[in-house]
Amino acid sequence: EAIPCGLLLLDERGRAVFHNERADMLLGAPAMEGQPVEEWLAQSCRDEQHKGEVVRQWREGVWRKQLARTVTLVAEDGLLRDVELRPASLPGSGVLVMVHDVTGDRRAEELLRATEAKFRTLIHENPLPIVLTDRSGLVFEANSAAEAMLGRTRAELRRMPIEEWFAPDSH
Repeated sequence: EAIPCGLLLLDERGRAVFHNERADMLLGAPAMEGQPVEEWLAQSCRDEQHKGEVVRQWREGVWRKQLARTVTLVAEDGLLRDVELRPASLPGSGVLVMVHDVTGDRRAEELLRATEAKFRTLIHENPLPIVLTDRSGLVFEANSAAEAMLGRTRAELRRMPIEEWFAPDSH
């Protein structure tokens, strides 16, 4: 019960033999005796379309192919959570599924992608020449205004140390 992820121990038919409280919280409700995991997951879905997608992910990815999959569920607190299901086959029969809340990680990735897109737009659509270098002075990005001013393509600029652009006494 003290581990930071949910645990599900399933029999060969996909029914919970054991589950900890964290799994109950992440999957939205405690499992009923003999209830298949598909039904357990379905009760934590927003609507019928979402339910169909979650059940498909479970059947095809997690159960049949034993692949980790992330699904969005309504957790016990009523909030939407991105939950990763990581299965591991057990000797004999049955499957152990670790349930992780990856909501924070997913949100951070989305924010990073959005920020990077804004940054790239700011550089590439800027009418002023912009050249970005790393600490050693190698160019890793240049916009079209820099290409026009320097008379070289972005690919050529990326192969040139910035010192080559200046007179030796200007370094």
